[in-house]
Amino acid sequence: MRTLFRSLNNLGITYCRLGQYLKAIDFYKQAIDVTESIQGELKVEELKTSYASQEVDLYEGIINLLWNQKDLEAAFNYVERARAKAFLDQLANEKIDIRAGADSKLLEREQDLKAEINALSQQLITLRNRPKNQWDYDRIAETKKNRTALRKKYQDLLVQLKVQNPETASLKTVEVASLPEIQGWLNADTTLVEYFVTDERTLAFIITRNSFHTVPLNVTRQQLTEELTLFQDFADLDEHHPLELKNLHDWLIVPLQPHLNTTTITIVPHSILHYLPFAALTDGKQYLSDNYALLSLPSASILRYLPDKGKSTTSSLLALGDPTIPGLSPLTHAQNEVETIAQLFKTKALVGKAATESALRSRATQSGIIHLAVHGEYNENNPLFSAIRLLEDTQHDGSLEVHEVYGLDLTNTNLVVLSACQTNIGELSRGDEVVGLTRAFLYAGTPTIIASLWNVDDAATGLLMKQFYSHWQGGMNKAEALQQAQKDLRETYPHPYFWAAFSLTGDAGKRE
Repeated sequence: MRTLFRSLNNLGITYCRLGQYLKAIDFYKQAIDVTESIQGELKVEELKTSYASQEVDLYEGIINLLWNQKDLEAAFNYVERARAKAFLDQLANEKIDIRAGADSKLLEREQDLKAEINALSQQLITLRNRPKNQWDYDRIAETKKNRTALRKKYQDLLVQLKVQNPETASLKTVEVASLPEIQGWLNADTTLVEYFVTDERTLAFIITRNSFHTVPLNVTRQQLTEELTLFQDFADLDEHHPLELKNLHDWLIVPLQPHLNTTTITIVPHSILHYLPFAALTDGKQYLSDNYALLSLPSASILRYLPDKGKSTTSSLLALGDPTIPGLSPLTHAQNEVETIAQLFKTKALVGKAATESALRSRATQSGIIHLAVHGEYNENNPLFSAIRLLEDTQHDGSLEVHEVYGLDLTNTNLVVLSACQTNIGELSRGDEVVGLTRAFLYAGTPTIIASLWNVDDAATGLLMKQFYSHWQGGMNKAEALQQAQKDLRETYPHPYFWAAFSLTGDAGKRE
């Protein structure tokens, strides 16, 4: 199969160079059919993601050719097929218990690895608890290196458990949604904008219930990366409309404006755009979020699997805040934040020593809303070990990691808010699979997550969250409530650093 794929792909490349574009498209299509057939046989998402990352150039080639041939609906179909396909397949399948019936030696090895990783984490906390001028940097580096190696072994063991589970063989792969299907899922007041970033240009597909438009954008992957990196230096907090955000607005929004005629925009970002705070894009006077409620999705086809859980603003709230963790700086305003929000729902927040991992695990299944004002930890080397930091207890180590979130049952949960540092960050594969907390919570069953793109100011965050819940309870949907809360916060904290870090992924919900 791989030999056939390579032959078809090479023929596509050859005909493209000869300027025989229709023949090139035909061979690229055949090559993609073969590669997707191979990918369909890989039942484990880690293997699918790794495989898909190798074929990105093929998708980029056919998408550019179809666009140039004005076969724009077909180009859009391949854009959907090029992104987040492993995650789409995950959502389409029933969850399986990878440990059920597993080899006892593998399960023992798993427990041993967890214990060893936890011991090294405790060592790091102890080493860092000393005054900084007494730190043993060599020992800290060695301990971190050893923990990274053990985490890689643990990751490999999880793949082994999945491969050996007999239920894995029955997992299905699904087709991406057609354009008419996607249009049928959109509300009348929503426009979906799906971007596709390439080395030479960026393509935009603009979809409403009744229309489909495409716009080529004269901006490259490198330009987008450079501008976003400059913005995230936050060099001048007195400049409320930074030049970088104006440039990004000119590139990504201005050419689309004739087609942006609804109150809500759903953005399907691609590549570096996953890290862009779209709400803060500005023309120098107004931000994008002044005129539109915004939300994002991993792909348009995901709409098929977002559960509609109704309004749920009166449902039970589980709020945990500011766990007292040795070695981590206290979140000064987090306790006040969760206690204020808990009062809105006539319940009691779990703070300090009560904010344990076991408390979250035991109560999450019955909670309509989960709000976590805690530290988040992005793990660049092992994204499955990015974590929410809670207090350890007799049953759990306090580090709720991405691979553990996948195992939670949040089918009764309408909203998860990660009011913490860098909770919306994940490792981005070339196949546009973001391994991180946001997608893990979506997989666990919640339709909506609010999370942050950078380390946030916790005083500003507390105020933002109070306003968000007040507006949601007042009858707005979740996207509108976040939009209004961000406007409110700008009166006190005008720079986007303070108000634009949080974004909403998933379902905006209904108005009351």
